[in-house]
Amino acid sequence: MERSLALSQPVAPANDPMMRYALTVQQQLATQARYPYDARMAQGTVKLRLGLLRQGVLTTAAIEQSSGDAAFDRAALELLKRQPSFPPFPQDVIASELVLTVPVVFSAEQ
Repeated sequence: MERSLALSQPVAPANDPMMRYALTVQQQLATQARYPYDARMAQGTVKLRLGLLRQGVLTTAAIEQSSGDAAFDRAALELLKRQPSFPPFPQDVIASELVLTVPVVFSAEQ
């Protein structure tokens, strides 16, 4: 079963376990994001579409919405290469696979 979840910005964990999981993934990426030295803009947001298996294994990744700056887009994809895996799904998520859309925010103030 494929479920697609999108977070436009960090939100407080909701009662929905899939939304809480999506926020966990977003936070994991945010802590590892590195501002690219060759960025043309001061800030940008790349929306990534991620396919994940129950064990937290990344199966697919693509840019769903570009930041408009190739350096940010490249940095977001490189960020995924540095992730060994993501946490397994919580027990109350019954899906065996999720497709999440998560924003990666880059700011010169990072």
